[in-house]
Amino acid sequence: MNSKLNAIGRPRRFAILVAVSIASSAAYYTSHADETLQEVIVTAARRETSLQDTPIAVSAITREQIEVQRVESISDVQLLVPGLTFTSLNHAESYVSIRGTGIKNDAPGTDLGVSVFIDDVPTTGIADNDPDLFDLQDIEVLRGPQGTLFGRNVTGGAVLIHTALPSFTPTTKLEVTYGDHDLIQTRALASGPLLDNTLAGKLTVSMTKQDGNVANLTTHHADNAIDIASLRGQLRWTPTENLQALLSGDITRDTSNSRTIKLFGTFQPTLWPKLHYGPDVTDEVSDPRGDKRIHGLSAKVDWTLPFATLTSISGYRNVQTSIDWETIGDPLGQLGSNQSERDHQVTEELHLASPSGGRRLTWIAGLFFLHSDRANYHPLYFHDLVPGAFLSTVSPTWATPNTLTNSQEVQTRSVAGFASATYAIVDPLKLTVGVRESNERKSGHSLLSDAAGTTPYLDAHYAHTWSSFTPQANLAYQPTTDLLAYATVATGFKSGGYDINATTIAGLQTPFNPEKVTSYEVGVKDSALNHRLQLDLAVYRAYYHDLQVTSFNPIAVDYVTSNAASSLIQGVEFEGVAKLLDSLTAGVSYDYTDAKYRNYQSANASGPPTVYSGNRIPYVARDQWHVFANWERPLESGRGVITLGADVTYRSAIEFDDANSASRALVDQTKYRGVTNAHISWESATKGLTVNLWAKNLTDKRAIVDRSDFMPFYATPAEFSNPNNVLSSVTYSPARSYGLSVTVAH
Repeated sequence: MNSKLNAIGRPRRFAILVAVSIASSAAYYTSHADETLQEVIVTAARRETSLQDTPIAVSAITREQIEVQRVESISDVQLLVPGLTFTSLNHAESYVSIRGTGIKNDAPGTDLGVSVFIDDVPTTGIADNDPDLFDLQDIEVLRGPQGTLFGRNVTGGAVLIHTALPSFTPTTKLEVTYGDHDLIQTRALASGPLLDNTLAGKLTVSMTKQDGNVANLTTHHADNAIDIASLRGQLRWTPTENLQALLSGDITRDTSNSRTIKLFGTFQPTLWPKLHYGPDVTDEVSDPRGDKRIHGLSAKVDWTLPFATLTSISGYRNVQTSIDWETIGDPLGQLGSNQSERDHQVTEELHLASPSGGRRLTWIAGLFFLHSDRANYHPLYFHDLVPGAFLSTVSPTWATPNTLTNSQEVQTRSVAGFASATYAIVDPLKLTVGVRESNERKSGHSLLSDAAGTTPYLDAHYAHTWSSFTPQANLAYQPTTDLLAYATVATGFKSGGYDINATTIAGLQTPFNPEKVTSYEVGVKDSALNHRLQLDLAVYRAYYHDLQVTSFNPIAVDYVTSNAASSLIQGVEFEGVAKLLDSLTAGVSYDYTDAKYRNYQSANASGPPTVYSGNRIPYVARDQWHVFANWERPLESGRGVITLGADVTYRSAIEFDDANSASRALVDQTKYRGVTNAHISWESATKGLTVNLWAKNLTDKRAIVDRSDFMPFYATPAEFSNPNNVLSSVTYSPARSYGLSVTVAH
């Protein structure tokens, strides 16, 4: 860390002031109550440890929080966790970003900087990133490079989703919800022993239907409807004390509306005088359709040996999606789109971990293997453009009706060996050193064609292998059981890949470079006032080399990946929670992220390269803070417990392109101006019945989270050249929703 961190002095001072405020409040109320905060157990170090004893920047959402706050998707998680961004374009395409990692490319030849794991098995990517979060044990969000211990090497972080284990005690649960726009949701589970005390099973069912909440002013229908059903079955086998296994299978079918196109504009184009703008209306000529099917299988086996525990984690994921939508959302249907994706993935991890209790030296070592086959087929169907539009005057490709098809199929093989060891130099001081050697090979082919034959038919085949050695070191100092300080140097690697867009075979065959990061981080975790107060503070500075960035080409109507030579992402993350009274818990989280390109020049065929050095990295908010309070009070005479809770989130503006060229009118609409959630619930004294009245985004604050520039289709050449004119398709954050949930458990 050097003097450049003075740039983040303001948010750091803010975090310290918040911490002092919470500490003062907790100190005031300590004499009035005896309850402490619940200890949270995490697996961020690949073994169970207390959250406050884990020298990693990790946030945990417990089972109780998930249920009470109705956390149903990663979209809900991002409001609770600093440094996390979730962007969902539709139910088949969503992106997770942590600490500024890039997003927004659905090509099979690209990878993500953040991995989502379900019971330690990595998901396949954009169509598999947002599972139904029901019947979970917890959710952990690991921030920063996780190049040593988790699956494929990732540069930004990891989201770990842990399902609840099958129980050897007979358990049933039924939850029924009714909400706005005729939301009907039914969730149920049954768990219990199947064979003495050695085999237990569990079956979980979830079904959600909701009418659309977007008025289609062309078809006169309500778009954005939801229709999802999922099933998960699990077997837990414990034949001996030293051997246990968890077998899981899941199926999801999602036929929700795929992608409802909404427009944002600062003017009414001459050629389209009656366009409608806003988060709750669309002009698209037909209703979008979607179909997503997910099948997953996994097996985790732990065998405890005299000297270590051997763990095998096997996973299979099969994802198939098909979506149809009107690409630019116009009432004439100038540009229709159909996109289908197929993902097959097999993973295997085998690792050996030493016992941990009271030992000066602990270690873990293992191997990881992944094979995936991803294919994307994407035809664009377009009719005659409206005469006089900018695009019809400058591009002969769009002059007559045609079908443009982009397709790509890529096979990926990833093999890695990893090891990590922790040594207690003296009792309060521990050094952890980890390494990972990764080898990734991608091979495949791309096909670009058009029915009219106005552009060359391109069929390119390619293959390339990338390798990387990524070490990590962590020094942790814990002078008392309540105070932990740590410093980490970590490296990360994301392999290169192949884009789906080019105008020549050579262009399709040329890969973009791997992404590498070196991150420096210091952090403090403190449990004070007899464990009534917890404070976590992390300060980091990450240097990226060849950061993979994606830009939208409005003429080609597609995304292109390139590399920014060097980038710097630095920031502060703070989380604080206090037990102010026996009945009252409150907390705050804050993150400041300064994400900029240090050296980035984009090639320009018609002149010198475009320089983006010094610009902000897209989709990264500079500031985000979240405040929550939860009040719980037992009723007299054993009549149950009443719980009231609320939370509010603010987030600063984001950019959408490397040039930071989006109009300020558009950028201003990206702020989260107080997204407020609230709930009031009653639970019976026997815990057999719960009634929960809840609301999300209570004040209906809507923010733009994504945009694509479609000015060339709508504007005349004169309107297109006016810098004050903006017309884009946009994605908004979720609308207000509310409902009543009744849960019966036994």
